[in-house]
Amino acid sequence: MRHPLWLVDSTFLILFLAAAIFVFFSQQKLPKRITLQSETIKTAPVKTAPSIDITQIYENDLFNTYQKTVQPISQPDYSHPMPQVPTQSTVSAPEQKNQPLLEPLNIKLKGVIVLNDASNNIAIIADTKSSEQKNYKVGDLIEDAQLIRILSNRIILIRSNGQQEVLYLNEKDIEKSPLVQSEKAHWATVVKKIHDELFLLDPEMFCLVVRNIAQLIDLLDLTTLYQSGKSIGCRVGNIMPDSLGAAMGIEPFDVVTLIDTLPVNETEQRHTVYQKLLEKKEGQTVVIELLRNNAPLTFTYQLHDLKDPFDDTLHAMQKTEKLEGITDQSYTQDIQEERLNLLREKYKFAPTAQEIKIQQKTTMLKEGKQQ
Repeated sequence: MRHPLWLVDSTFLILFLAAAIFVFFSQQKLPKRITLQSETIKTAPVKTAPSIDITQIYENDLFNTYQKTVQPISQPDYSHPMPQVPTQSTVSAPEQKNQPLLEPLNIKLKGVIVLNDASNNIAIIADTKSSEQKNYKVGDLIEDAQLIRILSNRIILIRSNGQQEVLYLNEKDIEKSPLVQSEKAHWATVVKKIHDELFLLDPEMFCLVVRNIAQLIDLLDLTTLYQSGKSIGCRVGNIMPDSLGAAMGIEPFDVVTLIDTLPVNETEQRHTVYQKLLEKKEGQTVVIELLRNNAPLTFTYQLHDLKDPFDDTLHAMQKTEKLEGITDQSYTQDIQEERLNLLREKYKFAPTAQEIKIQQKTTMLKEGKQQ
């Protein structure tokens, strides 16, 4: 029989071994030791409080007891010398480059095909050198020019330098062009030719066109003509065929010697003549004596209101019917009144049409003055 202490010892031994095994397998590994580095702590910047301006408190005094101190105004010091005046420097304006005018194109307009859409119109143009004909549309190039418009009787081209060139189908179309017609209509209200040496001149319209003697000299390109060291009058220079001087019957290189029997040899004499011409009234005449190819000529200008709507019809009646009482020799006040009476008698059966014509012509004259 075993001793009971052996059982107790065996039990304790088993328990010890179990505890040892449990401790061995349940133990945890210690983490690796990490060295800590000390870092500097950044402190936030200290915000300074805004300074208080005490003067604002004083100035906003509720009881109006604050008196602001006024600083004395310092007087300017004039002891230092004045600065020198800057010297003026002449500035030369840049020279403007004048585009030279190009010679007209060696082409001729032979025909035009007009369609419903104007952009599709066709112009038949022939080269005058080679006599070759081609069809052109808007936008096509002809040498250095571009075709920009095709009308029923003309075409418009723009050259490389901006120069505009217009080609017409025939010469009659040129005479009917608005530019030529407006130019002729403009001078028709200023001067009207009755005979080779007799003209009607509207003083009011003439003064609108020629406002001073300098403009008259420039219009007729007048220069003083000397003979044997003495001035014998004013010589007319180159004037355009459609100018006012040409409408007055004056031609280039005419020499004006007398105006209303007054000489125009010197500058003072010309001013005197011009002032006396300004004093003339409607119904009076101005007589100009001149030399043309060394032959004397006398032009008479009757001052007359050419804005009268009956004038054009009266002139047509004078040519066609030669009505009684209308003569080509004298233009006194009685004859003018008789003309108007005869003209009114002729149109008394159609007053409505005549009134319309008068109204249209008056409107055209007003628009011409405004332009």
